[in-house]
Parts: sequence; structure tokens; C-alpha cells
Amino acid sequence: MVKDPFGLGAIDERRDGSGASLSDLSDFQPTSAIPDLSSTERRRLDESANRSGFSSREPVEIRRRMRTPVLTQALHTRLRVQDFNRLVAFCELRNVAYADGIQLLLDHAKVDDIGNSSIK
Repeated sequence: MVKDPFGLGAIDERRDGSGASLSDLSDFQPTSAIPDLSSTERRRLDESANRSGFSSREPVEIRRRMRTPVLTQALHTRLRVQDFNRLVAFCELRNVAYADGIQLLLDHAKVDDIGNSSIK
């Protein structure tokens, strides 16, 4: 096996003659990629970058809705366009979600948990 297969030792010797090699990085001190800036300076830089067409690399917070304590089940169905529009209009008028609108309609039709209705 070759001790220095990439020839880095020769590069190190030619660089400054100090004997420091690329294989010894104990004195390496990384610098901060982002300098400490005040919030005013950071905002001005962001505004300048936005005007120049650069987008932020800052992570975007994704807001999540609170989970409801109610057990839910997905319902995937195909409706006639007219019925879908009626459901949407019904829910919009009452300012409720589709699930709540369906619940209101089932309650109005007096449908129990096993599908029986008292309305004939």
C-alpha cells in the first residue's frame, strides 16, 4: 500500500517549508460563516438580497393545525358537481368545515350511529 497515494506530502513541502502537512490539521480554526450582525444590519442585508432576486436560506416555519382529540377517518368520494357545489355552499354559509357540515346534515336527518333515520 502506498503511504501517500495522492502526493499531498510533496504539496505540503513546497508550500512554505515549515513542515506543517495537510494531514495534521490540529491548528485549524474554522471561521464563522455568518458574522455577528445587529438585527438592523441583518434586515438591511435581507432587503437588499430580496431586491436583487436572492431568496432566503432561512428555514421556513410550517404551521401545523392543532390535532383534534376526536378520532377521525378519511372519506374519499366522488359527487355530482351539483351536489358538491351544494355541500360547499352549505358549509360556507355556516362557516364550517366539510366534516362539520356533513355532521349537521346527518343530525338534521336524524341518522343514528348505525345508519337508521327516524325520518321516513
